[in-house]
Amino acid sequence: MLTPKAKLFMVLAACAVLFFIFSGADDSPSSSSSGPSGSDRTALMALYKSTNGDNWKNNSGWMGPKGTECTWHGIMCINKRVTILALRFNNLKGNIPPEIEGLHYITNLQLSNNALTGPLPAELGNLTKLKDLSLSFNTIDGDIPANLGGLKNLTVLSLNMNKLTGPIPSELGDLSKLTSLTLAKNQLTGPLPIELAKLKNLKLLGISNNELTGLVPREMMELTDIDYLYIYKNCLRVDDPELSAFLTKKGNKGRQRRDCADIIAAAKAVEKANN
Repeated sequence: MLTPKAKLFMVLAACAVLFFIFSGADDSPSSSSSGPSGSDRTALMALYKSTNGDNWKNNSGWMGPKGTECTWHGIMCINKRVTILALRFNNLKGNIPPEIEGLHYITNLQLSNNALTGPLPAELGNLTKLKDLSLSFNTIDGDIPANLGGLKNLTVLSLNMNKLTGPIPSELGDLSKLTSLTLAKNQLTGPLPIELAKLKNLKLLGISNNELTGLVPREMMELTDIDYLYIYKNCLRVDDPELSAFLTKKGNKGRQRRDCADIIAAAKAVEKANN
């Protein structure tokens, strides 16, 4: 028969085992005790290498010893996990690497006003804590990944002044927290997705200076809280006087493109080829 001391020892041992199990299963930012996780470091090192980090305007601290990542230029951490990466105007040249998905706790990714090229990696759609994705004023090309519509915490999506092509993904209409969506001055084609009318928190929608065609959905008038809605310099049509007045009130006073006949003909040719 066990003595009281033996029973106490067994209880304490069981508690220690349970503590070890559950503390080891913790996936919160605070579970890191010696600096950012390996995935953070891998992502940052990949970005540095793929964007010519040796020639950035400011690369202070970058590629330093493991555990120093939170002191690198442009990085902010909470509980030793990277939450903000802000490298605007820093002469980044090259592609955003797919390893960027390793920044599991990042909320702000701000790489505007650089010389980024290549397509947007679909892995950006795995950064589910993102609130601000700002990549404007670069030369990024290719399509907008549809899975960006899965970034449910996103409030700012800024992709203007690039070389993006293809349609605006209807999935962007699932970004219910979005307050600012700017896609202006790209080469986007196709219709204006009716799904964007679901973005009730939008204050700014900027999609001017693209190659969009077709009718502007009347449902856009459901964006009653929007302050600025810029769709000019496309090849969009408005056949509803009430909608036209709404768009004018929201700042849409620019003209449509002068080369719309060619753009519409090209869009029809593509549609015919795909059918």
